[in-house]
Amino acid sequence: MSVRIYTYGLFALLVILVSACRQSKYVAEGHYLLKKNEIIFTSIKDSQVVEGDEHEFLNANDMLDFVRPTANKKIRLFIYNRIDTTNYQKQVRHKKEKYQRKNEKRQAREDAKNEKRIARAKAKGKDVYKHKTIPPKELKLGLRHIIRNKMGEPPVMLDTFKIRKSREQLQIYLKKHGYYYGSVSDTVVYKEKKRKATVQYFVQPGKPYIIREVKFDTTPDIASLIKKYDEYKIKSGSLLQIGNPLVEDVLDREREKYSKYCRDYGGFFGFNKNYVNFEVDSTLGNFGVSIKIYIKDKFIPDPENPDTLIQIPHMTYKIKSVKFNLYNSDSLSFKDYQTYKKRCDELALPLKEQGKFSLLDTIDLGKEGIYVYNEKPFLKPDLLDFQNFLEIGEFYKDYYVERTYGTLVKLDVFSSITPHIEIDPENPRARFVDVTYDLVPSKRQSFLLEPKTSNTNGVLGISGTATYTNKNLFRGAQRLRIS
Repeated sequence: MSVRIYTYGLFALLVILVSACRQSKYVAEGHYLLKKNEIIFTSIKDSQVVEGDEHEFLNANDMLDFVRPTANKKIRLFIYNRIDTTNYQKQVRHKKEKYQRKNEKRQAREDAKNEKRIARAKAKGKDVYKHKTIPPKELKLGLRHIIRNKMGEPPVMLDTFKIRKSREQLQIYLKKHGYYYGSVSDTVVYKEKKRKATVQYFVQPGKPYIIREVKFDTTPDIASLIKKYDEYKIKSGSLLQIGNPLVEDVLDREREKYSKYCRDYGGFFGFNKNYVNFEVDSTLGNFGVSIKIYIKDKFIPDPENPDTLIQIPHMTYKIKSVKFNLYNSDSLSFKDYQTYKKRCDELALPLKEQGKFSLLDTIDLGKEGIYVYNEKPFLKPDLLDFQNFLEIGEFYKDYYVERTYGTLVKLDVFSSITPHIEIDPENPRARFVDVTYDLVPSKRQSFLLEPKTSNTNGVLGISGTATYTNKNLFRGAQRLRIS
């Protein structure tokens, strides 16, 4: 018996393997299944063309990401080919006709009901009647459709137009990586009997432009930014390394990385990569380039004429104020909502402004910040101060804003945390910023009931768990959970 099972299993496996080899079974005559794409690097050595699949600075797999189309995954094509196309199309056509008949019958019944509704409404002298509509039944094409179209993948065919487009994309890729004189050619290797084709892209990069020098524009107004760049190179490491090819993406990442460093550790509020520019000089000879970094000035509204912009150099900013706005989540969160409404009327304030309840009371703790709230604060001010990494009078740092936001999130008592940072509106030319956090509490208490059933040897049982949670027991983010 075991020998027979083994024989049947071996035969079934052989059938699967043979059928798996017929990947192009649904490829029409005169067309070819795309087997794979290949990147082949070429160079000239001793008057001979040398081919290889590796390069010192270029990655073949990265380049293949720009090649279209990509070949089928074998397992998905195998699954797709297991479904007979003729039978599948016949099944789809049959099901569509069946669903169409069903929907027509359902609509006819509903139209008849609507006619009766209209007749009853008119008999009662009404001009308005309720007209009901029903959505058509959703078309379901069955398991075969799911296997073929969700798990499987139709054969990817050779497309000569896309080969040309891919070649152009590879040419662009070379230029972005410093190989301005590189070339790309292609050839298609056909397997006529199997109706398959492999596309080979021959990449001859040539000689790249190499970074020989990196320097900063020496404008006096940006002396502090030059100093910060020297500090950035030591602490974070510049991406522009002498001896590396000139890569456009690296230049862009350097702009982003350096500008973030200035915001995080230099106090340059609002300084972003758009202010950082590069001037590339390729006249050094022997494919060497010199990169000069220069900084564009920024424009701000003129305090005397807001409709015009004035040009000013980049400055470091210090923190003028830190404010925490503690908003009530809804009217039920007030201990005495009617008293709050009365106070708003007395102060001629709206109940809500921009969707949030107006704030009436203030606690000023000096250097620790300002806390604005209604009634009694739902969190103790000293707890918020402990989460705050920003101090009045110190240099502004984006990094500290992110750390403060992260610690506030970890308290798990807020449904919304929104930081706002702006240059002092009273004196936009001064070197001060105001930092504000809008805090909305989440639901403080919750009760969860989890019923459970059990079956032990045919004996049914019922059990359950009741859980009470308080996320802010004594206004200090203490969590109480009782089950």
